[in-house]
Amino acid sequence: MTPPHPAHLSESQVRTASSVIMAAVAIAFALLWLKAVMVPFVIALFLGLIGGGVIDFMVLRLRIPHTIAVIVTVVTGFLIFASVGGVVSVSVAQFANNAEKYQSHVQDLLDKVMAYEMWQATDATRGKHFDIASLIPENLVANLVDNLASTIAGLVSSGILVTLFVFFILLKRPVRRETIGGVAGQIERGVKRYLATKFFVSATTGVLVYAILEILNVRFAITFGAFAFLLNFIPNLGSILATFLPVPEILFSDTLTPIGMVLAFALPGMVQFTIGNLIEPKLMGDTLDMHPVVVLFSLIFWGVLWGVAGMFLAVPLTACIKIVLQRIEFTRPVADLLAGRFDALSED
Repeated sequence: MTPPHPAHLSESQVRTASSVIMAAVAIAFALLWLKAVMVPFVIALFLGLIGGGVIDFMVLRLRIPHTIAVIVTVVTGFLIFASVGGVVSVSVAQFANNAEKYQSHVQDLLDKVMAYEMWQATDATRGKHFDIASLIPENLVANLVDNLASTIAGLVSSGILVTLFVFFILLKRPVRRETIGGVAGQIERGVKRYLATKFFVSATTGVLVYAILEILNVRFAITFGAFAFLLNFIPNLGSILATFLPVPEILFSDTLTPIGMVLAFALPGMVQFTIGNLIEPKLMGDTLDMHPVVVLFSLIFWGVLWGVAGMFLAVPLTACIKIVLQRIEFTRPVADLLAGRFDALSED
């Protein structure tokens, strides 16, 4: 007896899939509409995961009362957040004040590249020469810095709201002697490990980039170090952008020798490559379990929804969604797709 045609068996699945897609679209619009509240709330949730472990240690090991432990943790976290945000804000503001000059350096560099390409072109190809500079929008650097500065200013200004969210989340969170299981436990362990590793790696990268550029006497060394720290939270694209940001300033420097120019570009690049491709993967392990293409797509998706802030939150948010999808039988193939396990999709 031949089995029924798959189309007759999957009608309910098609209806379910359609409902899931429509629900996802509705949720996306809701997230976009509630951006001003959801971004601080999501940040507070992630910070609460880290703060919860600190409170458990203070209550269980140091015998500190729960309320006092929450207050100490929140105040300490706020001071750290304010300090880091202040340094980054000052650095970005300093860079923004010189954005026009930096933009002119970028344009001069492009003009030199175009002149070299025209000089290399033959008579047959000169008329077919493609203008690379036409692909770069006008005032690109100024607009990029303005967007980044406004995002940082928004996050810093919403620090009080984030602090309130974290305080009430931690105040109502019960003290736990051991990690919980299930979806919540898996999300908590994964996000905590990701955030702790990412902060350590980003801070190390920023300090090393700043130290190298400062020793070589490159202008805006602390600014480029702050950018290296900040952009390292954006996987793949962030480290590339942070590596090439100082190039115009290096090439048009009046104080750097040719060897110094090479070192000012090569050494930070080596730091980014070594930490990003050798050290960070070993520390991170299989915490994310996401395909690189999915990571890139998540940056685009959350960036469209929540701007630059969404790009910073894209990876942990997508990882949380993947964990939830993995626990539901109907959506498990989607989780396998996000993880790049294409062999699992072909299994009967």
